[in-house]
Amino acid sequence: MPWELALRQIYYMSDLPSKLHRALNRELIKRLLIQYFTLKGYEDFKMPVSPPDVQDIVAIPQLNSKIEVVPYIVDLDVNTGRCKLGWNLFVLGTKRLNLGQSSHNNLAEIQTNVRSAAPVGSTFVNITPKEIITFVVDTLSGNFGGDITDAPQQIVSQPVAPMIGDHSGYYRKSQRPVF
Repeated sequence: MPWELALRQIYYMSDLPSKLHRALNRELIKRLLIQYFTLKGYEDFKMPVSPPDVQDIVAIPQLNSKIEVVPYIVDLDVNTGRCKLGWNLFVLGTKRLNLGQSSHNNLAEIQTNVRSAAPVGSTFVNITPKEIITFVVDTLSGNFGGDITDAPQQIVSQPVAPMIGDHSGYYRKSQRPVF
């Protein structure tokens, strides 16, 4: 029927701005993550990623409130000082991706590793940059809280110099006192 076709076209046209917005958001997230991994030195996105290396992914300003990397203890032997840490990537607080594990021979090494994101100790890696990008893009683009195109915290206004005057209606920008 022609009227059903017309209704479908009207519905499609009314939903077009939101579809464009979602596609723009998805592409922006993908490009930010590709740039992040490229700056980290990953040209091949099928190379394994060391879990402590991904710890500073929260440094991406648009994603800092949406992503976090959390280490947790898998195995701890206090007598020998050996510890095995597991690493999780949380997106929007609830969606979890296991990044792998890292093994450490002394407890001071663990503190260095967690605070500086330096790859210290051996790592068991089961994830690639491509898998991380796909997970983050799919999670953020499929959720209302994952919108980064309207990030108001990214708009920084310049402070305006205060106007100095003698309250007579004439103001100037110098710091000399007005008599």
